[in-house]
Amino acid sequence: MEMLDQDYFYRRAEEEIDRARISTAERVVRFHYELAGLYLDRVYGAEGNPRFALEGLAPRH
Repeated sequence: MEMLDQDYFYRRAEEEIDRARISTAERVVRFHYELAGLYLDRVYGAEGNPRFALEGLAPRH
Protein backbone atom coordinates (compact mmCIF):
# COMPACT_ATOMS: atom_id res chain seq x y z
CA MET A 1 0.00 0.00 0.00
CA GLU A 2 1.31 3.42 -0.88
CA MET A 3 2.13 5.92 1.86
CA LEU A 4 -0.58 8.30 0.62
CA ASP A 5 -3.16 5.55 1.03
CA GLN A 6 -1.90 4.81 4.53
CA ASP A 7 -2.10 8.48 5.45
CA TYR A 8 -5.66 8.68 4.15
CA PHE A 9 -6.84 5.63 6.09
CA TYR A 10 -5.10 6.83 9.25
CA ARG A 11 -6.75 10.25 8.99
CA ARG A 12 -10.13 8.60 8.41
CA ALA A 13 -9.63 6.48 11.53
CA GLU A 14 -8.86 9.60 13.56
CA GLU A 15 -11.99 11.30 12.20
CA GLU A 16 -14.15 8.31 13.14
CA ILE A 17 -12.70 8.29 16.67
CA ASP A 18 -13.45 12.01 16.98
CA ARG A 19 -17.01 11.39 15.81
CA ALA A 20 -17.40 8.56 18.31
CA ARG A 21 -16.30 10.86 21.12
CA ILE A 22 -18.95 13.46 20.33
CA SER A 23 -21.77 11.02 19.60
CA THR A 24 -24.34 10.41 22.29
CA ALA A 25 -26.14 7.31 21.03
CA GLU A 26 -24.42 4.06 22.02
CA ARG A 27 -25.02 2.41 18.64
CA VAL A 28 -23.56 5.38 16.80
CA VAL A 29 -20.50 5.44 19.06
CA ARG A 30 -19.95 1.74 18.45
CA PHE A 31 -20.38 2.21 14.69
CA HIS A 32 -17.73 4.97 14.56
CA TYR A 33 -15.26 2.91 16.59
CA GLU A 34 -15.84 -0.11 14.33
CA LEU A 35 -15.20 2.03 11.27
CA ALA A 36 -12.04 3.40 12.88
CA GLY A 37 -10.89 -0.16 13.49
CA LEU A 38 -11.44 -1.09 9.87
CA TYR A 39 -9.46 1.92 8.69
CA LEU A 40 -6.63 1.04 11.08
CA ASP A 41 -6.66 -2.52 9.76
CA ARG A 42 -5.95 -1.03 6.33
CA VAL A 43 -2.97 0.86 7.78
CA TYR A 44 -1.49 -1.79 10.06
CA GLY A 45 -2.94 -4.99 8.66
CA ALA A 46 -5.54 -7.15 10.30
CA GLU A 47 -2.83 -8.85 12.36
CA GLY A 48 -1.46 -5.53 13.63
CA ASN A 49 1.72 -5.80 11.59
CA PRO A 50 2.33 -2.86 9.21
CA ARG A 51 4.57 -5.04 7.04
CA PHE A 52 1.57 -7.10 5.97
CA ALA A 53 -0.45 -4.00 5.10
CA LEU A 54 2.40 -2.60 3.04
CA GLU A 55 3.18 -5.82 1.21
CA GLY A 56 -0.41 -6.98 0.90
CA LEU A 57 0.51 -10.22 2.64
CA ALA A 58 -1.29 -12.14 5.29
CA PRO A 59 0.52 -14.26 7.88
CA ARG A 60 0.50 -17.95 7.17
CA HIS A 61 -0.48 -20.24 10.00
